[in-house]
Amino acid sequence: MQICDEARDLVKTTNRRRLEALGKILELCESPVEQILLAALFNRWGGEAHVELKRLQCHFGADFPTYDGIFTACCEPQRSVTTWHEDRYRVDFYIYLTRFGTVGATPDNHFSPELVKLVVEVDGHEFHEKTKEQASRDRERGRNLLLAGCPVIRFTGSDVFKNPDGCAEKIDEQLNEFAFNLFNEHLRQGRLAELICGS
Repeated sequence: MQICDEARDLVKTTNRRRLEALGKILELCESPVEQILLAALFNRWGGEAHVELKRLQCHFGADFPTYDGIFTACCEPQRSVTTWHEDRYRVDFYIYLTRFGTVGATPDNHFSPELVKLVVEVDGHEFHEKTKEQASRDRERGRNLLLAGCPVIRFTGSDVFKNPDGCAEKIDEQLNEFAFNLFNEHLRQGRLAELICGS
């Protein structure tokens, strides 16, 4: 898919190399509003687009000093998610937090855990004209993703188009809440070193 003008305008201040990498990630999106939301996240996070991994990645926590330096945020457009009973769903955006500096394979060939997971869906105009059966399937999909540990945030295309930065901020707020709860649970249990270092 070609990159829409609105998404390109959101990231026009970035340098050419970063823009080329981001363009390849934006092309994975299936609609212009998805591109706009991903560009807004890129602007907000100030991270890097990793073409080979098909994701945006950034240090998460700069606005939240309590756990600054603990997490890396990753956002993968059009990722397939398998639920606990083997249903597979392709979601608009799969976002997760992992330990800072451990994204991808570690030296002993283990992958760092996805400590917090979030699915973001952008509903186009056709979403509002669904039948009862389609709406029921969407609700079942949402429940199955939640049971698999992937809560879902939904935005309408209009929400994203009118206020992409506000939508990106809502995603950050949700990630912040999840990170805050995870941090406090580890702190309460005396296991903060495990969260920070993976020990």
